[in-house]
Amino acid sequence: KVDFLTFFFQPIIDLRGNRIYGFEALLRNHQTLGFNNIHDIFDFAFHHKTLYSLDLRLREKLISLFVQLPEHQKRRLLYNIDNRILEMPDFESGNTIKILQKYNLPNSCLVFEISERLPFQSYDKLSKILFNYRNQGFKIAIDDFGVGYSSLQLIYSTEPDIIKLDRFFIYNIHLDLRKKLFVEEIVKITHLIGGIVIAEGVENYDELLTCKNAGIDLAQGYFISKPFSIEEYDENIAKLKELLHDLETSNHFYFSNHKQWMSIENLKIEYIPPIINKMNFEEIMNHFSKYSDYHLFPVVNEQNEPLGIIKEKDFKKYFLQQYTRELLKYKDFSNLLNQHIVKVHMIESNTEIHNFFDLMSNQDLIHNNSIHEVIVTELGKYKGIITSDSILRYIFKQKLIFAQDSNPLTNLPGNKSIKKFLDEHISFAGTFCIIYIDINNFKPYNDVFGFEYGDKLIYFIGIVLKRLLVDKTHYFVGHIGGDDFVLFVKNKNLFHILKIVSRIQNEFIHYTKVISQPIAKNDIYFVAKNRFGVEQTYELPNLSFGILFLKSGIIPINDLSTLMAELKYHAKYHAKKNIYYKIL
Repeated sequence: KVDFLTFFFQPIIDLRGNRIYGFEALLRNHQTLGFNNIHDIFDFAFHHKTLYSLDLRLREKLISLFVQLPEHQKRRLLYNIDNRILEMPDFESGNTIKILQKYNLPNSCLVFEISERLPFQSYDKLSKILFNYRNQGFKIAIDDFGVGYSSLQLIYSTEPDIIKLDRFFIYNIHLDLRKKLFVEEIVKITHLIGGIVIAEGVENYDELLTCKNAGIDLAQGYFISKPFSIEEYDENIAKLKELLHDLETSNHFYFSNHKQWMSIENLKIEYIPPIINKMNFEEIMNHFSKYSDYHLFPVVNEQNEPLGIIKEKDFKKYFLQQYTRELLKYKDFSNLLNQHIVKVHMIESNTEIHNFFDLMSNQDLIHNNSIHEVIVTELGKYKGIITSDSILRYIFKQKLIFAQDSNPLTNLPGNKSIKKFLDEHISFAGTFCIIYIDINNFKPYNDVFGFEYGDKLIYFIGIVLKRLLVDKTHYFVGHIGGDDFVLFVKNKNLFHILKIVSRIQNEFIHYTKVISQPIAKNDIYFVAKNRFGVEQTYELPNLSFGILFLKSGIIPINDLSTLMAELKYHAKYHAKKNIYYKIL
């Protein structure tokens, strides 16, 4: 009866390269077998302990259809396996490889999707099975992420190659700030462990662009393409290619209009000849000898997709102690090699450099190993490696530039660094906030108390603002000059920003009262001459905050000076507690 079942294919597109990444396989025609839905078929098979045998027959049927698709050699095939097959008495590994070999397909073409919708009897058993799949060259994806039993535990246990974000997080993401920020954090965590993210259920253009701007790698959904049979392939792919062309055109427009946009191409990307995971022991040893200048090597699969890194020293230490060269010459070495590949951070070559360093700042927390190199990909294919030396050289160069530009009193970045920061964030994926900070009554205070006291106020603001720089992922501070400062905040909501601003204000007022006690009356006022030479009573200095909160992250760079001047004016003369904000 399995012959009555068939598969439809739903395309998954690469948002980084505007290409077809692969297809998700979706089972169809369950009604012909008398079942109300697809899940009932698998429940029935599970109850009768035939789930694994059913699954194997479906895998072969699927692969026989997949090889009929044009350019299938360039595509990935995502296949959703029922977690419960692990509990079947006839479960064994190796059968899928035999099917792939029968149809002349590499193992790397197949991605096993594990759904969170069903609980797992044993994470230990699941981890062992998935470890075995991965060692055979298959990739692992978590399906329906965020709506199942224990998302984070599943990530921790399986270290997936792909995370598929459930439709819940994608629906109206362009209108929901919390969803967008949450998705960005998932993307960041996934990239740090060397994985990629798929957005499921994209249903309109706004959702698609927001997913792309949030750093999501791949996407699928009815807006991109509905599932189709192999007979409907040509018609549906023609429509899909029109969409991909539109995306590519918008990409070109973006880059041509933002020349200051910086990618990690500014770092030195070194091409180290990779080891292919199908090499035998002798070929790997020859590779080490041929490229003796390198101490570590990337490992790629047959499609030039990086799997991780191996160190020559560790490789030789383990294998030369465990086996003899003669024995290993004649063994299938790929499984042994895969077990000793170290997963490292992987990043696309068009990644903005500030996002790269945001991710790198947390890398040591994610990877419990001493390898700090980063693999660079282009459209998912191996391009080269950014070495730790290259990263250190770039950081040193930036520190020299910073030292030349920084304000000598506060040691905060000056106008060149501020402009550079704005250029790099001209079109930011998350929320973006610009806060202009100015000291009220600074000139008369400086005249009465002396420049030493004025410098103390400026120096104190520098100290308070630099505390925020501990979290460089979200904050950047600049000293424009004199008593003017600017604070940039990424991916924080307005309530959080107003709390920070209020705290800075209170700390500054308290400090001003303390140092001004010898001259100020009642710790509140002081007398100074105004611009006309007439004595006047002034309040002790406090701060004005003009806040521009950008929900979309798109900076109105042409109107920015006018906007900030308007906000500064309202904050100084009309706002309660000298805090004024505008939302765009």
